Amino acid sequence: MRRRTTALVAAAIGLLLLAATGRAAADAALPVTYAPMVYLAQGESKRPANVADFLRHSSLGWSHRGCPDHELAKLGTVSAAGLGNGSYEHQKTNVVCQHTGSAYASNQDVRPNQTWTKEGMYLDLDDSQHDLGSVQSELYYDYKRADHITYWFFYAYDDGPLVQNHEGDWERISIRLDADDRPVTVAYFQHGGYCLLSYASAPKTGGHLRVFSASGTHASYSTPGDHPTSVPGFTDHTSQGEAWPAYDRPLHDVRTMPWFGFGGAWGEVGEAEFTTGPRGPSAFKNPVPADWSSPAC
Repeated sequence: MRRRTTALVAAAIGLLLLAATGRAAADAALPVTYAPMVYLAQGESKRPANVADFLRHSSLGWSHRGCPDHELAKLGTVSAAGLGNGSYEHQKTNVVCQHTGSAYASNQDVRPNQTWTKEGMYLDLDDSQHDLGSVQSELYYDYKRADHITYWFFYAYDDGPLVQNHEGDWERISIRLDADDRPVTVAYFQHGGYCLLSYASAPKTGGHLRVFSASGTHASYSTPGDHPTSVPGFTDHTSQGEAWPAYDRPLHDVRTMPWFGFGGAWGEVGEAEFTTGPRGPSAFKNPVPADWSSPAC
């Protein structure tokens, strides 16, 4: 009896290990399975970029908004790990430009904004590198089992309408997953908002979602053509230009990247909120929509 019980326990453990192995294999395959085909607009010069290349051509600074800025890392010396683990620190200044108070770390919410009282940390890309990138660039994903998988697209420069351009550009689509990790809904993000389609109805190429990256702004749409935006008089344009197949490029779990969590601006500080580099993947930028029920695309 004891030998039989031992054998049954061993068999049960073996089945559990087999199930765990199968689950791990499925988790590993899922990012490629649902990765999209991204089409840049025809004539697009601001192509996707690798973060490592962007950092290699950037310096890191602290904007004091009215007082002289301070350089925290010179051009080409920015540490990806330092950004993510909070190794870079700096203090604010008072009305006479003297440093005061506690230091703020690079993995806190330290992005400068348009108000003169909000200082912060920022990456400053060498202006000669605004065309950095190619359709060979890697992509990043954020995956939570039975919840979502989000694909992050990074561009070195956003060539927006009029004066609404900025260095650094994080764009994304997000796929809601059911309890069995099957795709249910797709969110296409554009200019601070998003729209939704059911996964079944979303356009695909060879079984992969089609994503059209808007000319200059890189906002994500499901179809080519002209798309109204929240900017008065400005329309996004998408078309089937260069293909950037996410499923055939290096895909990285964004949470394992050494720079993940950097809370500053991915680009120089502009005169306004929308001309300052954006936040990137971190606790300060939600990877999924606030509401998976609206609005429809």
